[in-house]
Amino acid sequence: MKKSLYFARQDGLAREEKRSLFTDGKLTNHKLVVDHESVNDNWLAEVKSADFTSVKVKVGRDIEAEKKCLKKLAEAHFKIRLDFNGLMTAEYLPLLKEINRYIEFIEDPIADVEKWNHWSEENSLSMAFDQLDVPIDQVKFIEQIIKPAKQELLQITSPSVIFTS
Repeated sequence: MKKSLYFARQDGLAREEKRSLFTDGKLTNHKLVVDHESVNDNWLAEVKSADFTSVKVKVGRDIEAEKKCLKKLAEAHFKIRLDFNGLMTAEYLPLLKEINRYIEFIEDPIADVEKWNHWSEENSLSMAFDQLDVPIDQVKFIEQIIKPAKQELLQITSPSVIFTS
């Protein structure tokens, strides 16, 4: 309840100042890929017809299936959000370099701070911080993912934040 009231208050203050809380002026959503094998021509057409431009893919478990899926998404020109949940390995780097122009960001790549930062810099990968157990002040990221139902609002440390459930 406290969080709902906090957001309502922020909205009210912004409206009083005739200021939008959304700097780009619109809200966007992504389509979640649940099954890598389901990403085929029919699926792609259905998702495009629903006006999705971004797709989120849980990755880090089956590189071969994920590679096929990600290449199809890139060929269809979707923005891709990758969620590794700490499971990224160096084995993924060639694939990520290949599709990098389609990657919106890589969420929680790995719990190793040194590798996170090195892979980000060396491969020009856009990283996002969600809930991985790493010191937030030691990793480089462009987006912070906040789940208000699970996290305290005081944990926001990035100027670019994505609110999700």
